[in-house]
Amino acid sequence: MLHFFSTSTRKNAAPGTRSCFPCLYPVLLACFIVPGLSYADRVTLDDGRILDGTIALLPGISIDPQAEDGAGSTVVMCDNGLTRTFISKKRVVGAAEEAAGQSLEEIKIFQRVPDSGRSLSSVGSILSTTPFDEFGRRIITLSTPGGRLDLVQGITTITPEWIAAEGLITEHPLRLDMRIATSSVPRETLSRIIERQLDGSDLDERLQFVRLLIQGTRYKEAKLELQGVIQDFPSLKSLQKQQTNISNLAADQLLQEIILRQKSGQDRLVLNLLENFSVEDATGELLQAVKELRDGYRGQLQRAATMVQQIQTLAAELPDTRDRTIAGAVVEEISAELTFESLKRLSVFERVGSDDQLPPEQALSLALTGWLGGENASQINFKLALSTAKVRNLVRQYLVSKDPEERLDIRQRLDAEEAFDAKTVA
Repeated sequence: MLHFFSTSTRKNAAPGTRSCFPCLYPVLLACFIVPGLSYADRVTLDDGRILDGTIALLPGISIDPQAEDGAGSTVVMCDNGLTRTFISKKRVVGAAEEAAGQSLEEIKIFQRVPDSGRSLSSVGSILSTTPFDEFGRRIITLSTPGGRLDLVQGITTITPEWIAAEGLITEHPLRLDMRIATSSVPRETLSRIIERQLDGSDLDERLQFVRLLIQGTRYKEAKLELQGVIQDFPSLKSLQKQQTNISNLAADQLLQEIILRQKSGQDRLVLNLLENFSVEDATGELLQAVKELRDGYRGQLQRAATMVQQIQTLAAELPDTRDRTIAGAVVEEISAELTFESLKRLSVFERVGSDDQLPPEQALSLALTGWLGGENASQINFKLALSTAKVRNLVRQYLVSKDPEERLDIRQRLDAEEAFDAKTVA
């Protein structure tokens, strides 16, 4: 069986969408009553990275503050609303204030936030949190210098990238402005909060939520919300095309995720995503790319099944019972643990030993040594292949044994094996 496996912050630009539809994203937003442009500071670092947000210069640290020439280098802080990045000014090679494109949507949530009161000077680790309720409130337990502290928080602002959660008025209110990645809040929770805030009969507010979801690259949710808008406002049939465009963005986003997971070796998940890829509203170009990927995986599955069957047949036909037992254990391991990544270990066997060009024992040797030592270790000496399997088993026993006499006996048995050398063990 195969197992494949707090400084005020300007609004930043909506993140660029890498897709097969480079012009679709701005056109799509333009159809939903787009707000004006936003501006953001932008600095370029010496390693090529670009930081966008509000830029502030902070004093550095010097060894001798009294020395005239001992002032520390200036620290540059970039606040993008969610995180603050601190870097040395020496690493900045360029800075400018630029038009950052379309501003991010912001949905304000009414909460009773204290105008004055105590503020936390420092916050330790978060001990526990309750889920946000439909009003956007939760209880967060913090570790502070004074001990354990329970604080009632409420969401006050929702953007595609971050959420602002502030301390609320209670018997002993505390002022605390915390930022949370929007993607970290479950979709169901976010929907309940926004549905209570927006006026369902107001077209502009409904479309604002759609824009926020698009800017946050939550295309499936944006499609569902837009579908509800079209149902509630039948006169907006012209938005049907935009619904198809959102579906294209969602499909392309899934394809990019599939490619990324493929590069990271998550082949089992990739194959499952490809087999269940929806063809609804996807373009022909995108479907062709999915088909090529899926056919490639199916071809590898067929190759793997064929090779495993051939190796099992070769092992079963060995005349010597002892050799058949040793080789059979390795073949069983191949059948149980073969993956897309480890398939290349059998590449030499597939190329040379799977078409009856070699005697059965030599062909089986290519498979066994390739599996145990990698494709570069493949060789046709069957006795050496069996010895390699024995060495692997003995080394395992040696490593787990705690009995000195047993380890000594295993070491002596290893010395008697032809394949026991540093290269094989490594």
